[in-house]
Amino acid sequence: MTFSKICWYAERQIRIITDQNIDCIMEMRSTDPLDLDPKQRYIKMISVSKFDNLHTNMYKLDSAHLVHQPFTLQPRDVLERLIRFSQSYKTSL
Repeated sequence: MTFSKICWYAERQIRIITDQNIDCIMEMRSTDPLDLDPKQRYIKMISVSKFDNLHTNMYKLDSAHLVHQPFTLQPRDVLERLIRFSQSYKTSL
């Protein structure tokens, strides 16, 4: 799995976006109640979703950061995206 964007989401949570546009939020946990033993720590995936960001440029290093600098869509762009999702869904059935 190759990551394209990574940022801290909370104190113990990290948000990772892969190069295939899969958005994951993972949390660092421990079976030790006091979290003193590093060997007891593990990572749990809290959420994962695939998104379609038409305006993300994954090939240029100078593209805006997806999490910190989100692109605001115009209403016509949202409609185009809904049409594409609908067409994609109908062709996959």
